[in-house]
Amino acid sequence: ARPGASTPVGHYLPQTFSSDHYSSTYNNAPMPFAIFFVGDIATHGVRDGATVKPIAKLGTAASAGCARLEPQRAEDLFHLVGMLGKGTVDMLTRDGKPMLDSEGNIRTTEAYKTLIIVRP
Repeated sequence: ARPGASTPVGHYLPQTFSSDHYSSTYNNAPMPFAIFFVGDIATHGVRDGATVKPIAKLGTAASAGCARLEPQRAEDLFHLVGMLGKGTVDMLTRDGKPMLDSEGNIRTTEAYKTLIIVRP
């Protein structure tokens, strides 16, 4: 993320998807093939506009917290997560440890069978 913003570090399950999303916070910025994993933070593709060239900024700290991807990679990831679908998955803490119930068993949930890991 750019100075003054942050991408939350941790282990996350995808929450919501939008193939043609536009940011309601950042001037209707396009966020194609968005996979939201915590609040309004997502992995998504970028599109170059007439004056803004976000593709050239990939690999630099330029976002408000999202993980930006090349357009084709974002689309491929979006479809791959969708193809894997939902199922029973282990619940993890943000640091990747299994969540346990009161009897010490690993808690599970019905969710997309994909784990998003964000490292510093």
